[in-house]
Amino acid sequence: MSQVALYHCDTVDQIPQRLQAIVESLGAERVSALFAGKKVLLKPNVCIDHPPEKGATTHPAVLDAAIALAKDLGAGTVIVGDGAAVGVKGRIFERTGIKAVCEKHGVELRDFNREQGQRVHLKDALALEEATIAQTYFEVDTVVNLPVFKTNMLFWISGALKNMKGLLVGMEKHRPHYLGVPQCVADLNRMVRQDLVIMDGIVGMMGNGPAAGEPANARLLIGGFDPVAVDAVAARLMGFNPAKIPMIHLAEKVGVGSGQGEVLGDPISSFKLRLEKPTVAKNRLMGALFDLGGRFFFRKMGEASRMTVDTERCTLCGRCQTMCPFGAITIVDKTVQVDGSKCEFCLCCTEVCKTEAIYLKGPLVRKGAFLRG
Repeated sequence: MSQVALYHCDTVDQIPQRLQAIVESLGAERVSALFAGKKVLLKPNVCIDHPPEKGATTHPAVLDAAIALAKDLGAGTVIVGDGAAVGVKGRIFERTGIKAVCEKHGVELRDFNREQGQRVHLKDALALEEATIAQTYFEVDTVVNLPVFKTNMLFWISGALKNMKGLLVGMEKHRPHYLGVPQCVADLNRMVRQDLVIMDGIVGMMGNGPAAGEPANARLLIGGFDPVAVDAVAARLMGFNPAKIPMIHLAEKVGVGSGQGEVLGDPISSFKLRLEKPTVAKNRLMGALFDLGGRFFFRKMGEASRMTVDTERCTLCGRCQTMCPFGAITIVDKTVQVDGSKCEFCLCCTEVCKTEAIYLKGPLVRKGAFLRG
């Protein structure tokens, strides 16, 4: 059984102390060995250019404390890197506060979407047989994953497992959305490792994450060596049964880790979180119908559903058009148009829309993992 360290963290000033508590709970000697003299990658979640208080990206105070910890433990070199969602361009590292922290500590900051990467192949894949992984990953000795404590509109949770999608270079991030996200995330986590996970729940996100939800203000930190166990603990804190979440049980099934984690530190029962549920958790009857009928129910509900654009919120930035894996979105006469015959309701567009102007309307409120792959 994997061990997971869980602690309340009421203010950003407490973060360094709580990180030290996580290190001690997991075993100071084992953690230190990951850093001493090593080239270390700190991989935050920088999926979109929201400010830290939104809870969509890794809080700069958590990154700040993680860099300090890495240096205190004797890291030879520290690199910070991530690749934003396709379509998110511009000053993303500045707007999320990540660049300022890196400059403060004098560490290198890399955008994985600008790297060439290496092609990796996987035998017996569930869906993702090959992928281009950022070159930085192959240059480091230790990978420290810094995901955010977030619920997900379709896949229940965006945590440690899903955060590794940031290692996919550029347009590679499209592929899981038409092959099946839970399956591809499980495969990706067989291709790449994460040696240590520190999940940021200082703010976090509830409702329809990973980008369009609301701040959760969870005020917690989770640490562990096993990303499956960390995500399972996060799911329980969110009020979900980890065994029912495809992304978690598929990763466990293919040997990424164990969903059975021993919680060290503060007990789960001490957290009284009141979190808005994502769409996937709200309509359980519809979810049961999809689980039973699969593609038939998905197709029928899809015929009565559509992606809708709030023209008052839309800024015509074009992110949704760039991100859409199916080419269903175009901008014509200064209006965003969605071709319903091409749309597969992957909701990638909602993940990159900074103003939350595009949304799903109609009875199709859940897409099960079995629908693809």
